[in-house]
Amino acid sequence: MAKKGKVSGIRDFNSIVSNFNRNIEDLLFYIIHTAPVLRELDGRSQEARGKLRDILKSIPSGSVDERVDISDETVEEAYTNIVGVLRDNVVLPWFERDQTELLFRTSFIILLSYFDYLISDIIHYHYRLHPDALAGKELTITLDDLRQCSDRDEAIELILEKKVESVLFRSLSGQLLFIEKDLAIDINRTAIRWDIVNEAIERRNLLVHNDGLVNRRYKRNVKGLVEGREGGELKLGDVLNVDRVYFKRVYDEILLAGVILANNCWRKWGGKDTFRAEESLARSLIKLLMRMEWGVAERLGAYVREVEIKNTHIKNDLTINYCVALKRLGRKKRLKKEFQGIDRGGLSLIRLALVSVLEDDKDGFYENIKKVAEEGVVHKESLLLPLDWPALDEIVKDVDYKDKIEKAFSGVS
Repeated sequence: MAKKGKVSGIRDFNSIVSNFNRNIEDLLFYIIHTAPVLRELDGRSQEARGKLRDILKSIPSGSVDERVDISDETVEEAYTNIVGVLRDNVVLPWFERDQTELLFRTSFIILLSYFDYLISDIIHYHYRLHPDALAGKELTITLDDLRQCSDRDEAIELILEKKVESVLFRSLSGQLLFIEKDLAIDINRTAIRWDIVNEAIERRNLLVHNDGLVNRRYKRNVKGLVEGREGGELKLGDVLNVDRVYFKRVYDEILLAGVILANNCWRKWGGKDTFRAEESLARSLIKLLMRMEWGVAERLGAYVREVEIKNTHIKNDLTINYCVALKRLGRKKRLKKEFQGIDRGGLSLIRLALVSVLEDDKDGFYENIKKVAEEGVVHKESLLLPLDWPALDEIVKDVDYKDKIEKAFSGVS
């Protein structure tokens, strides 16, 4: 058996998960606040390009007596040449290319890099936890590599880095097989659409190394996923890019894949630290609900229902939050079934209020919220749970509930 050692030289698993979550959340925040500015800039550049085409189109050719309109092909050729001159000699990066497209393209590449970092952190953590698992592994290390090592520990670190690199150089299917077989971690092939992640990785490779031009490797490795989604068969040389809709679809899948995969590792390797792993799951689900990402939240909630949650309070929270997503998606039969798993006797007043909302029980909701306010043990921010004001507005169907809640909380510090 591999010897279990103390993990050192790397963040704990809470830090690994937090870093992944923070990275992709910051990326989404950046896109949300940058895209509107770039769309305005793109609008101006499109207008300028249109005016340039109109000018070229209006210029006659031939003698004064035999004027002939310039053909569309000639206009486009002249346009391309002029834009090329502007690009090479004038600082106008916004003129030739839409900046919104560039934003999603670069953000997409960064997103996939964050997922690579997570896989790397997981493998590092495993081998630092079980250093003897590297014994007998065939790795190519040169004499020059060893000469750079000052001691035995540094040589072991080098071997570890080589092992991680060898896994990361594999295709996604190879990485997942390694995680399943070598690390003995469930990759949840039913909960995660790994085919979408695989296509995204292959598209990232095209964008970085082949300017987005479809090649034989891409067509072979994606197995028709894109053709089926976008309609029409892709041909060699076709150009792929990243728009808002495509980026969001991949973003959601990377988020789910990262959260689920990391949590599976955390609960397996964390020992007594599983409580924090469960807390992290609860936070991830609430964040999705607060962003009104009902579909993604429902998928994460469905995954949570399949794993063992030891802490009763967290289990109740996860169940309630899962029900919020089901409610918003109109999954009535599933919602009714999940309600049966909620232990109401151990719920706090604020959670009872949420259950009342899910049951369309307005009186129960107001009664529990009033009790919470009268006890004065929470801040108003406690209501910033999975049900924000717009969500309540549609569920409770009561135009004056905001005034009632504000009045109830008027004495709370």
